[in-house]
Amino acid sequence: MLMTDAIKQADFSNCAHTNFGELMVKLVADLQKECLAYDAPWHADLEAELIEAGSAQADLWGFNYYFERDELEYNSLINIRPLENKSSDILNPEICAEVEKIFRKWVRGE
Repeated sequence: MLMTDAIKQADFSNCAHTNFGELMVKLVADLQKECLAYDAPWHADLEAELIEAGSAQADLWGFNYYFERDELEYNSLINIRPLENKSSDILNPEICAEVEKIFRKWVRGE
């Protein structure tokens, strides 16, 4: 689902799933358009939704949000890029900072 309006964390938690005992949600950020997609079983589903909406794959990065910790985890298979990012984790701290900036723009505390 594409995020079209900013949302409070409490309202956002209704799309969380339990992962290893913690509530979390999968998201994909478009760094160029500064938008988010969320609430799908796989990051690849969100990536496809953003591409269909006009995003470029090179601008998309997958991550997870853990509610109890209010923490982002920069890990997704869509992040593997042989020439740029050789891991499912986002290795570039500048990209991580940009992803968090976009996330905090859209998902706000109480």
